[in-house]
Amino acid sequence: MATKQGERWILLCTVGTSLKRTLEQWYAQMRGEKRSIAEFTEEDWSAAANYIGKLDPSSRDCGAEINSIHDLIEAKDVIPAPDIHLFHSDTDDGRNIARLLQRTYVHRGMREDRVQLQVIEDLRDSDPRAFRTKGLRNLVRQLCYCIRTFGPDACAINATGGYKAQIAIAVMIGQALRVPVYYKHEFFTEHPIISFPPLPITLDESVWRSNMTLFEELHEADDFVPASRYDEELDEVLESLMEREWQEGEEFLMLSSAGQILHEKCKDGLPEEVEPLGEAKPKRPLIFSKDHGSEKQHLIRPFLEEVRDSNPFVITCRSWYFNPDLPQRNHFRMTRGQVTGVYSDGSFTSKFEVRTTAADENQKSLAVKRLNQWLEESTNQSRLDYLCVRGQIR
Repeated sequence: MATKQGERWILLCTVGTSLKRTLEQWYAQMRGEKRSIAEFTEEDWSAAANYIGKLDPSSRDCGAEINSIHDLIEAKDVIPAPDIHLFHSDTDDGRNIARLLQRTYVHRGMREDRVQLQVIEDLRDSDPRAFRTKGLRNLVRQLCYCIRTFGPDACAINATGGYKAQIAIAVMIGQALRVPVYYKHEFFTEHPIISFPPLPITLDESVWRSNMTLFEELHEADDFVPASRYDEELDEVLESLMEREWQEGEEFLMLSSAGQILHEKCKDGLPEEVEPLGEAKPKRPLIFSKDHGSEKQHLIRPFLEEVRDSNPFVITCRSWYFNPDLPQRNHFRMTRGQVTGVYSDGSFTSKFEVRTTAADENQKSLAVKRLNQWLEESTNQSRLDYLCVRGQIR
């Protein structure tokens, strides 16, 4: 049964620096001199937490985060004492404010382990490129990780604090993972906080299923990768989920924030077999295109035999494409509803259909996943051993 709105007990809260001015004004009044929060001592931070902790949480001096959390509790959108996860920028100010907020809630009686601090690496305005290409994606990763860990029915997102771009990201995550998102502007009075409830819409998961290998590889990449590796796979829909840039005359790409959200939504959602993938009995002979002469067959036959014979659910492979001068990466994917593979030795490329016992789209997607796992787990030595047994290498 779905959790009611007011029963949400995990509050994922982005953190900004609205408290910075309050703290510096407080210090000037208390000490009689001006000082940046970057210069605060441990004693200063402890005193500041005590000061903020004694204020009415609706006071603007408490800052956007405390104000909005208070409003969410008052509106019964979350339980009276939710666990709070503070997602802060990869900056000294972000770290300092998040730590102060944690101390403030501890001062108000919460256990420290119920106010978690989570830095978003590369989310810093001093490096716009890292902010755009890495920081926002890391925000997606961490928010989605928490939602998967605790469940969407337990979570709410408070996107009041921090950079404005985070609001757009939070709303997209909320729609994708079915989590309500909240935002409070500092001048809102009549309606203190607004919500972005999940709409009855869904993402087109077939885009991910057809290209899950591409998504997984780009998800794992720490930076841009050469676009040439994926040129034949990209279409108009995939282009909208990518970031592109040129470096020294070569084009590179990575997942955009929207692409990262789609991957986070889908990567753990591929269903296991409702009906197990059946075993192919008997295996069938390989099929080659008419223009694949003996030389081409000799080059690709050992690998196709390995695909067929090493995976119980594979019936046979049908090779339909060969290019002697186009190296590509080895992988499996869905193409127009069929399981397909790409094999290259670094010089040529062959493309082939993999005929399996899969009976529906879910099972075909699972077959692609299993084939890519097999490809990754197969070491060079095991392949050499296999080919030796088959008599291909002596």
